[in-house]
Amino acid sequence: MEAIEEQQEKKEIQVVRTPLFGRTYATNTLVAITDCDIRIELMNEKFRDEDSWVYHSDHMVILTMQAAKKLLLDLNKKISKYEEENGEIEVNSDRLNVDN
Repeated sequence: MEAIEEQQEKKEIQVVRTPLFGRTYATNTLVAITDCDIRIELMNEKFRDEDSWVYHSDHMVILTMQAAKKLLLDLNKKISKYEEENGEIEVNSDRLNVDN
């Protein structure tokens, strides 16, 4: 079974980027769910406003339920591999409590 997974890992996938392609650097995310999709706000900065924080959202990614589930599975796999090689990624409470 591992040999198959290793072969799939090395499989090259061709991706063609359109003229609209862009990159967004995010230091935090906010995830929301609707009845038909998952929405991920990509945030980079936060500002203090009186007694609370205001988050600056640069972009939103809207995924179908299937695409969101695939993203979850892919991220779990990639992060697990990264942590095996580099140690656990610690997430501070500031990032964990954005939507609580």
